[in-house]
Amino acid sequence: MKKIKIVHIITSLKCGGAEALLCELLSIMPQDLFEHHVIYFYHGKHVQTLGSINIPTHQIKGLFCLYDPFFALRLFNKINTIKPDIIHTILWTAHIFGALYARVTYVPIVHALHSHAEVTGSLKNNLFSLPKKLITRLLLTKAQRIITVSDAIAQATKNFYPHYQQSHIITITNGINNKKIEKQAHKPPKGAKIIIKQSSIKNNFFTIGCVGRFIPIKNHQLLINAFAHIHKKHPFTRLILIGYGPLEHDLRQLTIELDIENAVTFIINQNAIHYYSKFDCFVLPSITEGISIALLEAMACKLPCIVTSQEKNHEVITSMENGIITPIHQENLQEAIDLLINNHTLRNILRNNALHTVKELFNIQTASKKYSDLFQNIYSIENIKKN
Repeated sequence: MKKIKIVHIITSLKCGGAEALLCELLSIMPQDLFEHHVIYFYHGKHVQTLGSINIPTHQIKGLFCLYDPFFALRLFNKINTIKPDIIHTILWTAHIFGALYARVTYVPIVHALHSHAEVTGSLKNNLFSLPKKLITRLLLTKAQRIITVSDAIAQATKNFYPHYQQSHIITITNGINNKKIEKQAHKPPKGAKIIIKQSSIKNNFFTIGCVGRFIPIKNHQLLINAFAHIHKKHPFTRLILIGYGPLEHDLRQLTIELDIENAVTFIINQNAIHYYSKFDCFVLPSITEGISIALLEAMACKLPCIVTSQEKNHEVITSMENGIITPIHQENLQEAIDLLINNHTLRNILRNNALHTVKELFNIQTASKKYSDLFQNIYSIENIKKN
């Protein structure tokens, strides 16, 4: 039987939820059914991850800079060389260039939307917002399917693309490999030092952890400001921020201005899995999220979790059952953290329920089967059309 050849185009292979999910999916999708190739633009640690499972990776750059006129030519030439049956894109820039190629060549394409920002191409109302929204609306509506990682993103997609065939917008919830996380959580990363001493964390401090890129939508500034007040009230508290991104310098500067730089540790471009065991609680302060891989990982590591949300309901957390949902306001976040610090019984309840939630509802095997079934279905439909 001929393998279905899929080109996965992703903007970056740095540390990130979408990147990690792609690697996990490709590691367990049936090898006898698919031949995978990954094309990416920004280099990162997941290039090595994919290499370890024998997935070919291809970085595309322009001649003079990343997105110069030669970039698209090189990208299209690489896809032509591979001759895929299906294109699967992840993250906004990959969506746009993948969609352009698909429009020219009629190769079926699937876009996977991991955040609300990807639905329209932008969250900000600035000079580039309208053009990005128009480009997104023009190109993504030609896809064979649009995958969303949550029901909220699915609804936003249906609202933004009212003329797109609604049944072709499907939700495949993010999942994680619980067994793999359990094995790795207490192992130090190879070739890297654990920056935080485990003994001091466990014996003396209450440590708040956060994992996410240092970009505006992740809203680290809110957490840092809230932590400044928490630390003044509870001097034994510590904050660990794991990630990378353009706001790193600004966030470090903020900790200096608030006089908490000695209580805040930045861990840059390292696998968060090895640090969850150092946390006493996990906070996700984002303005908006899909279904956060970092949140699922923290729950799998039995951490009591706090998420900020504009809505009372959350697709992963049920407040005061398997975590805490709080409005996106500093005072509310401070109250939620203070509650966990002072209530050991509540922390234990949330820990146990969090683990149960991810095991039952957010399993990578379930997500992988849905992706596999979708790709096979599209391939079959396209073959029928050709014949």
